[in-house]
Amino acid sequence: MSDSNIQCSAYASLRELFGSNGDGVSMERVEAVFSKMIRIASEQAQTHPHSLVRVVHGSRVAWMTQQQAADYLKESGENAQLREDVEKALKGELKHIRRELELLLVIAQYTFEQFRNNRQISLEAVQRIEPGLQRRQSEISQGVSQAAESEAIVENARRRNPVITEFEAMMAEFLQEKSKGNMQRAGEIAKALSEKKKLYVLATRAIEPDVRTIYYHRLNLQKTKKRLLHTQNEMCSSRQNSLIIELKDLKQRLSSVSNQMNEAETAGQDNAADLLNRRDSLDEGIKRQMSHKVCELASLKKESEILDRQESQVDSVISVISEQMDGEAGVKINLETHRKRKIRATPSTKNKSVSTPKSGGMYSRKNNK
Repeated sequence: MSDSNIQCSAYASLRELFGSNGDGVSMERVEAVFSKMIRIASEQAQTHPHSLVRVVHGSRVAWMTQQQAADYLKESGENAQLREDVEKALKGELKHIRRELELLLVIAQYTFEQFRNNRQISLEAVQRIEPGLQRRQSEISQGVSQAAESEAIVENARRRNPVITEFEAMMAEFLQEKSKGNMQRAGEIAKALSEKKKLYVLATRAIEPDVRTIYYHRLNLQKTKKRLLHTQNEMCSSRQNSLIIELKDLKQRLSSVSNQMNEAETAGQDNAADLLNRRDSLDEGIKRQMSHKVCELASLKKESEILDRQESQVDSVISVISEQMDGEAGVKINLETHRKRKIRATPSTKNKSVSTPKSGGMYSRKNNK
């Protein structure tokens, strides 16, 4: 399901969160954008903000009604677009993969800070989740940097072996001519391909360990994505547990007010009137709080269902990639070979460097506390 096809009440794009220059994101910006989108979604859906369900889909953060979230679950089947997802994970632009992971991380960081600062999850959950989020940030930075470095090595090797790009360009032309029905031209290209095939196979085998190394790093980035989704789901579950306890406490308070009223019936009319007014006021406030918490609980349950689905989809991508690589053990050996080859190929690092995209700038804080 593409970003443009999802039904929601409001959404925030990467540009709104990271800025037009993609310079990273501060918690202040996230707070401002999210508050604005929640207000818009609430007004458009004519519902309380606690009734909205937040969903991360591709390059968007969307706010849905509970019905829209239920429809989203129906439309995004567990194995939907698996082939496309695997293709993006292995061959998609690294900057897009990085941005998706940074988006998941900043939302997890924002959710964590909101829950912790407002004491909406237990201290035990805070102590368990915080170190994991710090590790995820390091995994994204290192994983993207390592993948970019490996891709630069492969690209340099391909430039040194023009037979690879020539063969692949001829193959693309062959398929194009064949699809047009131009069989004579396709036959000529096929003959030329057969003459170059041996050289192409030898050239691609030479860079195969480095290609597998790229897949290894990209596989690890998918594992980081799964961990981020799992952490977000864990926070949802922790908040649900806290809400259940809070609702229980509110019910007890409501019962306590009722007991006080019963006592007032035997205490005298003036005292009874005072307690009656107090009870009505307390009843209204408690019931309003209970209503908001029930809505929040229902929305969090729906968000957890979506996170479960998304985590399962990433798990499927990980499984397919792992199978294509014929097991990760062989890839790890290639990593060591890859490092040794780099050392031999670059005796001096003062004048040579591999150009890699920046992987930092996830988010910045104005006040480091």
